[in-house]
Amino acid sequence: MTRRATMSEAALQQHIVKLLNAFARPDIAWWHVPNGELRNHKVGAKLKLAGLRPGASDLSLVIDGRFHAVELKTEIGTLSPSQLSFREDVERAGGFFHVAFGLDQAIGVLKGLSAFRPNVSITTAVDGGGARSRPWDAKAPEAGKPDHSSPVRPRRAADPVSPST
Repeated sequence: MTRRATMSEAALQQHIVKLLNAFARPDIAWWHVPNGELRNHKVGAKLKLAGLRPGASDLSLVIDGRFHAVELKTEIGTLSPSQLSFREDVERAGGFFHVAFGLDQAIGVLKGLSAFRPNVSITTAVDGGGARSRPWDAKAPEAGKPDHSSPVRPRRAADPVSPST
């Protein structure tokens, strides 16, 4: 059986941007750098000279004086080598890099970062793991209750990140 994503990465990003536009804390800064999309060779070369970087995260946020890079992936997505390199550079510089697989995890990451106003309650079908909780630290599910923990597993720094590893 082939696994399928519930929505494309573009649709996922659009949903998250709508949530941030509506419910983000007013004291944070967030943005998206449009690295994707097809461009002609001349425009691509000009943007590269201006500092466009392959693998840059989908969303960049500054929350409480800390830089967070958030990469949005479908439930079956994986990080490319250039995204892994960007992650290493962000972490080496003291920033935080987060990967969210699907809408539930993306909302969970942003909740964990306290990106939303405190009086806002955003619920999802399954609560995403969030940025502060780690699935391998979670308690075992109670008997008779489904386990909705994150599919992300602990990894070594050199391991590629995907929901299946």
